[in-house]
Amino acid sequence: MKRLFLTLILALLTIFIYSFLSGNLPFKDQQEYLQTATNLLNNNLLYSKNTTDFIDYRSFAKRPLGLPLYVLFNHQNVYLIRVSQATLILLLFFVGLLFLRVFTSTKRSFLLFGVLFSFNFTFLVHSSFVFADLLLSAIVTLATFLYFDKRNTEKNKSIWLGFLWAIALAVKPVLLPSLVFIPFLMAYYLIKKKEFYWPLLFPFFVFFFTSSLNYQNTGRFEYSSMTTINLIQYNARLTIADAFGYDSAIAFSENKAFTLPRSKEEYARYKVEATEICKNAILDNISSYIKIHVLGSVKMVVDPGRFDLYNYFGMSTENDSVTEEFLGGHYNQAVNHLKDGGWLIIVFLALLGISLLKLAGFLFSMSTIRKTWPLFFVVIYFMAVTGPVGAARLFLPVSIIFLVISILGLEKMLYFFQKRSKR
Repeated sequence: MKRLFLTLILALLTIFIYSFLSGNLPFKDQQEYLQTATNLLNNNLLYSKNTTDFIDYRSFAKRPLGLPLYVLFNHQNVYLIRVSQATLILLLFFVGLLFLRVFTSTKRSFLLFGVLFSFNFTFLVHSSFVFADLLLSAIVTLATFLYFDKRNTEKNKSIWLGFLWAIALAVKPVLLPSLVFIPFLMAYYLIKKKEFYWPLLFPFFVFFFTSSLNYQNTGRFEYSSMTTINLIQYNARLTIADAFGYDSAIAFSENKAFTLPRSKEEYARYKVEATEICKNAILDNISSYIKIHVLGSVKMVVDPGRFDLYNYFGMSTENDSVTEEFLGGHYNQAVNHLKDGGWLIIVFLALLGISLLKLAGFLFSMSTIRKTWPLFFVVIYFMAVTGPVGAARLFLPVSIIFLVISILGLEKMLYFFQKRSKR
């Protein structure tokens, strides 16, 4: 295990050095997080674009406070951010081992965890990106681990859970739908423990504070504009691609209702019209939507990280969507985009094999669901809410939890074949 840990440190050091020498500029999403931090510091403004540029009112509510504050904590120094994120990965390695120890004590399981953790390229390479997914992974993993920690009382668990839940929501809006579970959780504790665990209300404070801040800027009480943006760019557009083809999806995205809003009035109209058009597109082609939602949920589990792999080595993927091309019937175009990576396609296929191995372990571990059902619930939640987007980096928040479940399944598989070979 010591050798694996040293290998992990060497891999992170190599990633850091390559990022430093390559000098690749941060792409769109990273620039927005960095710019939001700058605007918070210099203008006391939650806005993800340069304030001297053309005003896009979606950008006021696009990025929540969590990651920009993390960037400010690291003095807006990209290299310091990379070091701190690499440190997070090393800490998660140990948390993952402690997590696994809750369910098994076999040396083979720990060895499997160490090897598969070290080969999670998507996870490791995010130490060089300025994205919210790695930070969210640390929070979600720690919160879930503390839930299983028998040394904590229920009251302490509720404090930690409420606190970490609130931070997770502040980091990324993907936790927003999870707020519906809080009243049920509080009711459960109230009935079973006869106690009111008020720390579970922390996420609602984050929601109302951020939404109120956005209301002052845009006139809309909403937590994040990413809900509408994803509805246009992924949910509705991929539905159209599957139902009518790639060209129709391109034409759909050029609808005048999706024009960037320049004022509060235009933003209000944009929210209403864009949402209505997208919902109609989905409801009118509901079978296509169900298909792309399920496929996206599966894809995010098996995808070894084409976006991360190609972008890390300086090959931008922001202007192409292989998923959209496949759904729209442009198979040759999709394959050519994969081939653009050259030798990277070999790495991609090797990592895909590892992803399929972990998926097999996950499916085989279904027999342990009685004692691990909260883990399955967390994983399925992220698969469900991210849906059609289907990117590997969106699965990072639960990748450690998924790996723990997979190890339990792989251990059962190895035991089964070992037992069978002795017959």
